[in-house]
Amino acid sequence: MANVKKIIYDIEFTRGDTFNIAIDVSNLTSNDLISAYMTCKEKEEPSGTAKFVKKLNSGITKISNGKYKISLARADTIDLEVEGKYMYDVKVKYDNEIKTIMSGCFKML
Repeated sequence: MANVKKIIYDIEFTRGDTFNIAIDVSNLTSNDLISAYMTCKEKEEPSGTAKFVKKLNSGITKISNGKYKISLARADTIDLEVEGKYMYDVKVKYDNEIKTIMSGCFKML
């Protein structure tokens, strides 16, 4: 089993802009992910409906061995409230393990 430390990373950016962030999973027992998800929800309702979800091969792409890129398009954030605060997390599945590797506050400017 890999020793995975979750990263807490708050994201601030302008609503409607595009956004890319790289994630490094080279410390996992397998550098190839079975699945990956970035989910963004209302901060006040973390168990509620997702505002957007990015999945492996649909917003999350492999860029090199052990490295993946999460890409947000304008359509993902254009309807979010300016000054709105949301919660997000990034979960990955590899081998028979599911881990949350990143989470934080997602704030629109």
